[in-house]
Amino acid sequence: MRRVVAQLTAAESLEPGFLERHLGIGDSEGGAVRLNYYPRISTNATKPGQLRLGPHTDLGLFTLVVPNGEGLQYLFHNEWRPVATSPGDVVVQAGDVLAFLADYRSNYHRVDIPSDPEQVYSSIIYFESLKDETPMAPWRAEPSTVMFGEWKTEMFARKLREGLVYREKVAVEPLYGQSREL
Repeated sequence: MRRVVAQLTAAESLEPGFLERHLGIGDSEGGAVRLNYYPRISTNATKPGQLRLGPHTDLGLFTLVVPNGEGLQYLFHNEWRPVATSPGDVVVQAGDVLAFLADYRSNYHRVDIPSDPEQVYSSIIYFESLKDETPMAPWRAEPSTVMFGEWKTEMFARKLREGLVYREKVAVEPLYGQSREL
C-alpha cells in the first residue's frame, strides 16, 4: 500500500507526506480489508447473465485486490474483459475519490462466474480512503469547504438513487440441500 501511495504522490507531483496526512496511515481511520469467498456453483444453479458480483466502482481513493482465480473483469471500451493475473499479483483499482481529486477514471468492474463454475474464487481486498475531515477539492484547485465525510455520504446516496450499487440476486450453493437465491 505504501508503494502505491509513493507512486501516486510522484505521479501527481504532490508534496511528500501529503497523502499520508490525509489517509490516516497508522491511525484507525482510512483503510478497510474485506475477504471475499465465492464458493463453487453447480452449472444448473446459474441463470444466463448471472454474476458473482455486479458492476460497480469503489468509493475510496484506491483499492488493492489480491485475486485467487478467474472472475474479476473490467469494462474497457464498452466491453467486459477479464483481468489476467498470476498467483501473488496485486491489482490496483482507481476509486471514485481518486477520479474526483486527480481527474482519473474509476475502474468499473465486476466478478463474473468463471468458465468452470465449479471453480472457487476468492480475493483479499484493501480499500483505502481519506480521513473524514479531508477537504474535497481537486488537487490542483482552490481548497474546499466540503469535507470527505460529507462527500462520501452524498456520493453513496447518489449511487443508491441511480442504481449504481449492486442489488441483484446472486446464486449460492449451500453446503447441504437445494441451491437458493439471495
